[in-house]
Amino acid sequence: MDHYAGIFGQQNRDEAFVEAKRARAKLMTKQQTGSERSVLFNRACALMLDRKFEETIAAYRAMARQFPDDEGLCEGQIGAALFFLDRHDDAIAAYLKALALG
Repeated sequence: MDHYAGIFGQQNRDEAFVEAKRARAKLMTKQQTGSERSVLFNRACALMLDRKFEETIAAYRAMARQFPDDEGLCEGQIGAALFFLDRHDDAIAAYLKALALG
């Protein structure tokens, strides 16, 4: 998780995203295709690391509709995407919703 620390700070955010993408790619070489849930989650994660934040939000919202038990996880990730879009009030609201959902 250390490679995420730089993403949330202002310094070296570009480098942190590159390192996170590199770590994810390494992990994905060992990952099996997995369930539909895994495929959707991994696709949404890739969008986040590609800095396609609006698409990330849409992907996690779709996943939450399809897998309601994962709504809290999805809301937390939506919060992160909103943070990167500098929509901090919306990000906090998403984090609070994630917390309420467990």
